[in-house]
Amino acid sequence: MLEVIAQSVDDAKVIEASGAHRIELVSGISEGGLTPSYGMIEQVVKAVKIPVNVMIRPHSYSFDYKSDDIKVMKQDIKVVESLGVNGIVIGCLKNNEVDFDLLKEFIKDVNCGITFHRAIDETQNPSLMFKKLTDLIGIKQVLTSGGPGKACDNFEELDKMYSMMSNKLLIGSGVTLNNISALCSRYPNANYHIGSDARVNQSFRNRIDEKHIRMIVEQIKGK
Repeated sequence: MLEVIAQSVDDAKVIEASGAHRIELVSGISEGGLTPSYGMIEQVVKAVKIPVNVMIRPHSYSFDYKSDDIKVMKQDIKVVESLGVNGIVIGCLKNNEVDFDLLKEFIKDVNCGITFHRAIDETQNPSLMFKKLTDLIGIKQVLTSGGPGKACDNFEELDKMYSMMSNKLLIGSGVTLNNISALCSRYPNANYHIGSDARVNQSFRNRIDEKHIRMIVEQIKGK
């Protein structure tokens, strides 16, 4: 499965046309991805038939959220889910570990799918956090590069995660046309997430490159 980041309705349409399997809809990609507007979410969901997952992240300061942030995020979750999305993408930390108490509070009444995002890569032991997350009811996937940096820098941690729960592993950061074949050979049952490599000249400043995504999809199919 290939998930591609979108920031607009046009992005979403091109991603669907490229043959990718799912969209992660965000705003503020230069800040690592923030919650998009409700209007954007509604229009994207209406515009495409493939699943749309939406980022729940009110700011880029940290993943250790204050009480007002938590109120905003809870309200965002309610509204986003009501707009017919496939799932939400969320993460929260406390003292450089996953804040499981807060996470459970966020997801207890959520009926759509839940992806825990790359906040996991800032923890001291990503593979241990992965195990605990995949044991949590409601967590469908965990987006991770196995630690700081790019996925290809963290094979040891990714190997551990893959051996635990391969179908819940969503590998992202530095996933490109140049390395997707090797990654799929190593992790054939994992899922993949691409951002800048889906765009012209591999830059978020540019539009989605449909042809480039098609080539990535073909590489995944070939494995």
